[in-house]
Amino acid sequence: MSANAGYDQAQLLYLKQLGIDVWVPRDALVDSNTADDVEQSQASVEYNQAVHAQAETRPSQETPSAQTNPVVQANSSSLSNQPETSQHALAKPVVDTQSSAPQINVTSAPAFPLANPIAESSSTNIPPASQESVPEFTLNYWCYRSGLWVVTAEANLTPQHHAFVHNVAQALQGMKSKPKHVGMFVWPMLDAPNVDQGESVAKRYLAEHFEQLKAFVEPKHLLCFAGSDQWLTELPSTGIDGTLAETMSSIDSKRALWQTIQPLSSFF
Repeated sequence: MSANAGYDQAQLLYLKQLGIDVWVPRDALVDSNTADDVEQSQASVEYNQAVHAQAETRPSQETPSAQTNPVVQANSSSLSNQPETSQHALAKPVVDTQSSAPQINVTSAPAFPLANPIAESSSTNIPPASQESVPEFTLNYWCYRSGLWVVTAEANLTPQHHAFVHNVAQALQGMKSKPKHVGMFVWPMLDAPNVDQGESVAKRYLAEHFEQLKAFVEPKHLLCFAGSDQWLTELPSTGIDGTLAETMSSIDSKRALWQTIQPLSSFF
């Protein structure tokens, strides 16, 4: 800004607080040092201190820079043309706008209603859908080339069990031959109580398993000891009254077995 002697001390101080540099001749500063100017400068200092304190408490974006705002520069140049009463009015205390602001009564929203504990307890106590009881069984089987399949529900087989089955197969086939395939089917497959492994599911998986066995040996007839025939209702079979262990330990059971398998020799 060019040199200008039209500003008094209070105006220069006000412009300095706004960040505006004003170049003034030295003699003008000496001549303007009067009693009136001193009183005005003191009032302006108090006003500017109040304005500065209020500007620090407000956000930085609310106090625009005077160097980049042409409106501030225009207002500062017009201060010299205002009467003294307006300059004294600048020194009046700043009114606290926060205390005069209207009070807003904030009421909290009502709490979210809690769920009915009786309804919750009734919904959580709904019994699960009924499932079939999981059967537990083991099937051991011998598949011979002639088409004879011998099936037993014995879980723990011994060499004596295998030898007895081979003797029965030889009596039916009329010749001594080893089985082409020996296998075992155990149910349930998984130790998972949440998985449906009921009787209908077990029969379906067993039927699929025996369908795969047919690729090795096509069954002509099944000889099923007690406990195994109930799982093989879809295949042609003949049931034995006793289990494999019972038949081996009793002469009467062996005689009954012999009488049962005599008519089956025509299949092989």
